[in-house]
Amino acid sequence: MTLIETIQGNSNLVRQDLKTVKNASIFQDSGVIYCRHYETVIFAYDINNQKCEIRKNLSQTSNRQIRYLIEGLSVPDSIITDLESGNENKWSYSGELT
Repeated sequence: MTLIETIQGNSNLVRQDLKTVKNASIFQDSGVIYCRHYETVIFAYDINNQKCEIRKNLSQTSNRQIRYLIEGLSVPDSIITDLESGNENKWSYSGELT
């Protein structure tokens, strides 16, 4: 099971200084920092276990949010796993379709 799949809720907004894009929320649950963009969790960072998962290339805006978080939290590239790597359906809209 991936970090992104372990999310339980939306508790405790963390680090008010982190830059966000429209319709993004940053929160912490069970020691993991998450970011949800629209209805999709695009970022999960477990600082204690030095593990970070992202869902890149769902949209350009989601990519920008991921970049803001990686830079703002100083996440090392060596611990980042892109869960969308190898997905042929790149640029799948991360928002809610109506």
